[in-house]
Amino acid sequence: MKKRYVVIFLLILMFFISGCQSELFSDPNFSKDKIKFNSNIVINYGEKNVDTTKFVSGIDDIKIKDSNRLKDELRITVDNYSIICPEFDADELGKHVLVYSLGDYKYKVEVTVKDITAPLILLQNNEIDLTVGEKFSKKNLDYKIKDNLSKKKDIRISIKGDYNSKKLGKYNLKLVAKDEAGNKSSVDFVLNIYEKASLEIDKTNISLNIGETSLVSAKVKGKDQTVNWTSDNNTIVVVDNGKITAVAPGTANIRVTCGNLAKEINVNVKAKETNNNANSQNSNNNKNNANNSSSGGTGGNKVTNPSQYNKYFSGVSIATYNEALSYAEGKVNSGVVNSYSLMPDGKGYQVTFG
Repeated sequence: MKKRYVVIFLLILMFFISGCQSELFSDPNFSKDKIKFNSNIVINYGEKNVDTTKFVSGIDDIKIKDSNRLKDELRITVDNYSIICPEFDADELGKHVLVYSLGDYKYKVEVTVKDITAPLILLQNNEIDLTVGEKFSKKNLDYKIKDNLSKKKDIRISIKGDYNSKKLGKYNLKLVAKDEAGNKSSVDFVLNIYEKASLEIDKTNISLNIGETSLVSAKVKGKDQTVNWTSDNNTIVVVDNGKITAVAPGTANIRVTCGNLAKEINVNVKAKETNNNANSQNSNNNKNNANNSSSGGTGGNKVTNPSQYNKYFSGVSIATYNEALSYAEGKVNSGVVNSYSLMPDGKGYQVTFG
């Protein structure tokens, strides 16, 4: 009987010792080789193949450096220690437990998976133009929102900043997006308030003689302040920034535009009298003819072969026209010809004398 008690006692003692040893080797708290972790570990939702080596800060009094982290292998090596780190994908929100291995020991750390990514705002145009009195809201903006978790309908969009759509000015504003987790992002944009566009000219009908000019002024309001001037027939009328010059007899229209606004000017060009004081000239011709007859002369106004002075001027600019006109007037005034005609052909000006 006594031997039986001894056997039972030994069996109980062996079981107790064996159990304690098992608990000792499986409980890291009893090991001097204890892993230390970062506190309050948060992992962004949606992150794949998380680098779990970065959550270990040390082992005993040894600090873990980046050079100790073998991220591709999910392993940490320092001195004679080798820590095996767990694989993890952050595809579920909430708290999770990660288990690390050091030899026969297991170490656990709690992590939290949260949505910490702010929405992405894609604003197509960061400058918005409106006229005084137009209503403004986020509907005036061309933008797209992307988020890693929240649906578009669950993202709050707002405009931050002060502006007055009834007052001219330039306003610096922000477009803000906030997802369900409270993450915010914003982009800057500018709101310009302009006067309502308008275009006014001081002349709509003009009558000129060849060579004469007329200056037309334009008054514009709104964002676009650029005025363009074009002639529908440069062989009759040319225009340069509001200065209209008559080139040849006929009618032409000058189109004045500013943005989407347009006005037209009708120009009528009359032929210029080329003979200097026709009645006086005829009287002088009669006198000269009488004197010539009595003296046998050739006649002061009789011109021989005036066509020898005919000349063509290439180009349709105002400068070319003025050059041709000056040449023609000079020949008449010098007396070598009696009259001239100045005709454009779309490529230049032909001066013909008579």
